Amino acid sequence: MKPKNRFSRRSWLRMAAGAGAASLVPFMPRLARGQSEAPKRVLVVYHGLGYLDESFWPTRGASGRPNDFTLGDTMRALDDYKNQLIYLDGILLYGAQYFFPDDDNEHASGGNMTFTGSRKDDGDEDPNTKAFSNGPSFEQVIADHYYDPESPVTPFRDIALGISSNSTGERHACFFRGSQQPVAAQHDPTAAFETYFGGFTPADTSEAQRQQTARRRARNQSIIDYVRDDLDHARRRIGRQEEAALDQHLAGLRALERRVTAEMQADPACRLPDAPSGRWGGDAERLRGTYEAHVDVIASAFTCDLARVATLQLGHADGGLTLVEGINSHGTTHDIGGNQENPAGLADAKDRHRRLDRFWADRWHYLLEKLDSIPDGDGTLLDNTLIVWGTDTTTGPRGPHRHTRMPYFLAGGSNWAFPTGRHLVYDQVWGRNNRVGREEAAQWQSNSRIWVSILQRYGIERDSFGTMDIGSGTLPDL
Repeated sequence: MKPKNRFSRRSWLRMAAGAGAASLVPFMPRLARGQSEAPKRVLVVYHGLGYLDESFWPTRGASGRPNDFTLGDTMRALDDYKNQLIYLDGILLYGAQYFFPDDDNEHASGGNMTFTGSRKDDGDEDPNTKAFSNGPSFEQVIADHYYDPESPVTPFRDIALGISSNSTGERHACFFRGSQQPVAAQHDPTAAFETYFGGFTPADTSEAQRQQTARRRARNQSIIDYVRDDLDHARRRIGRQEEAALDQHLAGLRALERRVTAEMQADPACRLPDAPSGRWGGDAERLRGTYEAHVDVIASAFTCDLARVATLQLGHADGGLTLVEGINSHGTTHDIGGNQENPAGLADAKDRHRRLDRFWADRWHYLLEKLDSIPDGDGTLLDNTLIVWGTDTTTGPRGPHRHTRMPYFLAGGSNWAFPTGRHLVYDQVWGRNNRVGREEAAQWQSNSRIWVSILQRYGIERDSFGTMDIGSGTLPDL
């Protein structure tokens, strides 16, 4: 069934008639409102199982400075955007399965905790009860900060898209509105397009779209004309004083309509993305198109200021995705763990892991290139959008499915967030047998330090984040 657009013509009129034409201002594109400064945006991207440490992390140059580094072998697709990246090397995901073996499996706890810093635990002793993170993910705190339902600054609070993520399964969820409240992702690109752009007409981008826009305008005319019968009926049921107030509201709305139409068409950045076409899914043949369609929707929604917070969940670790030439990501990481004493088998598994990691690096390049191609304020959309990548586990020299040296990295946002083009390295303190105990964990930098740092950039005063935070303050040097 075709999703219903949240902001129908009739609902727009109700808002205007109830509070005056000014009530529509939050739903106008940023440039149409006369706002010259680009808003702060955040996009959080998840994909399962992390990377192979030895080929993912950058290497420092001879100077040893954070801005003197070479990208890891599997991340070379991002060389063009090295100066827009920040690698956070030495981050601990404290509280996941390897620290508390009585918890659910490492994927479930890692995925639930990666952006929340909150343990997967509902406090119910019944093993059949679903348990999720007992705290929100950081970007949802930002969405709440931005979005007041009584006076919203954007039409949508946030955008949540995904591919084969089963994002509300307790072993698959990674974004949370609050404790035990997983965010459900939209998987179908066509449905996502209709949800965010079904009733939206920004600047034309092609002759076909111009013709489509002309037909839509001829059919729909204006909001006021569309509901003319309802208005005539209302006039017969109200008194003169109410009729005068209605006429005043409608006059303001008519003037606003004309101005919005003209200014939206004059805004060269706010463009309708191409409507998705084709088959969608999570296998190797179709994943690329689905992913790119999702990225295009997010980029256009950010540009047109329809939302300022977005999440993109790509698969889940527990089931794995078959992405490249029949290589299964989950099976590959297990093969690395199972072949530690078999050099030939280990080399083959690592080769497969590197090919998967390069696949993801290519996808990240598409995202950065897309955002960097769109003018925005005093720079590009990439300059004004902070992108955060996270995962549930990773594969290091001690084997797969680890929660130490988690591969968090950032991109963009240089106009307001953090200086980019850096490889930041933090101490990694090990206990007996190369394991991290509770005492050692307090000497690492936890993922909560990242989220506190980002929240403070938004003016959200936090000193800690998540129920498992073992430190305080922002991430040093970020």
